[in-house]
Amino acid sequence: MSDNPYKVLNISNNASNDEIKKAYRKIALRSHPDKLNNITDINEKKRKIKEFTDATNAYNQLLNNEHNMENIQIDYNNWEETFDYIMNSQIFKDFINIMIKNNDTSKIVKHVFNLDITYYDYYSKNKKKIRIFLKDCTEPIYVNLDCKKYPKAVINHIDDNDVEHEIIFNLKLVNENSNYYHVTNLNNSIDIIYDMLIDTVEYITGNIREHVFLNKNILIVEIKPFSNKYIFKGLGINNGDFICNFIYIPISKKNWDKISSDDKNNIIQIFNRIK
Repeated sequence: MSDNPYKVLNISNNASNDEIKKAYRKIALRSHPDKLNNITDINEKKRKIKEFTDATNAYNQLLNNEHNMENIQIDYNNWEETFDYIMNSQIFKDFINIMIKNNDTSKIVKHVFNLDITYYDYYSKNKKKIRIFLKDCTEPIYVNLDCKKYPKAVINHIDDNDVEHEIIFNLKLVNENSNYYHVTNLNNSIDIIYDMLIDTVEYITGNIREHVFLNKNILIVEIKPFSNKYIFKGLGINNGDFICNFIYIPISKKNWDKISSDDKNNIIQIFNRIK
């Protein structure tokens, strides 16, 4: 193993066996194979796969265990099959048995929080920083919550007494932006909707507009003649869409009064011919 095992586990070079085990457990909590099922981002899966295998090898190296995963080839494109192999291998079974025997830990303590999140929370590139207090813990803990886990996010935490906590956040989407609203579809996908006002010329001849979306990206909206919306597939929540509705605003009396009498008559004649 080429990497420094102490660095992999983020511990000092003079760490005790208990500190090594505790550091490994923290990594295993967030990167263990059975925690990957709800992750859809392939790059995040790859990162967690590597983190777990590197930590396992570092743990075994420091404690002189003969069980390791260095000879297992990870196929990132077929990670489910790879981890089926790992979890059913004798190496993994022996390793888990050793961990169970060497760790006299109590059952996992579960905590449930209900949390409102906004559209901006969901689309933000940054995680939501939260301070929470857990029962029987004297000090608050700070978590970085990924709101893209909507409607439920789970975070694992080990306190100073080596007690494992499972923190569940039930996320509720709230609208604090009057320009947007959302609808939930039968498949639980959520469409984000924005009403864009267009004038008579845009309605008849079409136009191209730029729109700054909730994630701060600039979207190109194509207003086709006589169309009533433009859809950005998959840009909503839970694989929903972003729908830009076109709201046609007729010419105002103020602008109509700016037109000459001859132009008014010509416009009226044109519309009379297409009735």
